Amino acid sequence: MAPRKPRSTTGIEAADGAESQSGHLQTLDRGLRILELLAQQESTPTDLARSLAVDRTTVHRVLRTLIARGFVERVDSNGHYRANLRQFLTLIGRLATVGEQNWIAMAQIHLNTLSASLGRSANLCMPTGPDMVYLLQVLPGEGITVNSPPGTRRPLHSSAVGKAYLAALPERECMDLLAKLRFTRFTAATKTSRAVLVAELQESRSRGFCVDDGEWDALINCAAAPILDRSGRPIASIGVSGLRASGPLTSDVGDRVADAARLISQALGYDEGSGAPWASLSKR
Repeated sequence: MAPRKPRSTTGIEAADGAESQSGHLQTLDRGLRILELLAQQESTPTDLARSLAVDRTTVHRVLRTLIARGFVERVDSNGHYRANLRQFLTLIGRLATVGEQNWIAMAQIHLNTLSASLGRSANLCMPTGPDMVYLLQVLPGEGITVNSPPGTRRPLHSSAVGKAYLAALPERECMDLLAKLRFTRFTAATKTSRAVLVAELQESRSRGFCVDDGEWDALINCAAAPILDRSGRPIASIGVSGLRASGPLTSDVGDRVADAARLISQALGYDEGSGAPWASLSKR
């Protein structure tokens, strides 16, 4: 009798690592696809298997490896999993460096300054599917604060950080993304018309920052601006949030956020004369 083929010590069978007909390593491809799905929303192995058209055993094997490496975590006893955003933030921080300067560490410094000077919560967010995910948060030292801890999600169309990301995208890409969004109404102020939102995004480009005045939560207002990479493409947004009862958003608040975003973008190599869609950055 021929000896049985040993199993891989990684918990994934060797056959899973074979190349597919398209030349992709199947295990790597499945792992990345699972991460993409979990970055958009929490899911179960059954749902993941259905989305990938594979059996649940294969999904469980890949999940075990991703969990061991810290990229996925279990949410509850019902078998839901999600991407571990803190681990991704650490990885991004290692990769996204300019010389000796880490742009996320630089963003943290600006968030500290914004929160202390404006008395508002300050956040760094990145896009994932139809949402923005909060990665960093700095709370003011006193007073009632708006708490959006890391991992919090806000829809693109009803958040200042989401609108800042949309406004900085190339026009066609922005319109394609808007066509896929569900314009869910959260408050009486939520923009539920694509045409109305497009007009607001154009105004925001000229102004230099985006606002959310009670569109996600009727009690909260926010101002945000995009962070651009070397090519002028938005990769994140920073914003500040506070209670509407504390006062309306002023242009000074938005300008300070825009200035901080501009400095971080410049550290990433963004050239203000590149003609990127976020043209207002070159006017400041």
